[in-house]
Amino acid sequence: MSNSVSKKDRSFSLLFWGFLLLAGFLVALKEFHHEDNSNIFVLFDRTREAISQQKKVPTDKITLKSQFKRDLNFQEIEQDTLALKLNKDMGIDLDLNVFRNLETVGEAVDYIKTRVDIKNEK
Repeated sequence: MSNSVSKKDRSFSLLFWGFLLLAGFLVALKEFHHEDNSNIFVLFDRTREAISQQKKVPTDKITLKSQFKRDLNFQEIEQDTLALKLNKDMGIDLDLNVFRNLETVGEAVDYIKTRVDIKNEK
């Protein structure tokens, strides 16, 4: 009987340490993923979060197809403000004239990606 208990204890211990190792790996992977500013998903998340904070819109309501003016009720000055915030947060240089003419969040993310890539090449 003590032999079967020790097998159960070892199995539980291995399972526990396996889950702990997996959890640590997932946390590290998440941190690595969020550090990569050239990743399009990270750029979308950061852009969506900035829009959500500025316009008080839930992030799950903001998609790549969301239109700044029609769907998110952005005025030109608000789009400039968003561009300036993203400039500061991401350490990039967005041209306000270009940014204010972007119609969708997806276009903005694509433009941000090109600016991040240019910054990373330097």
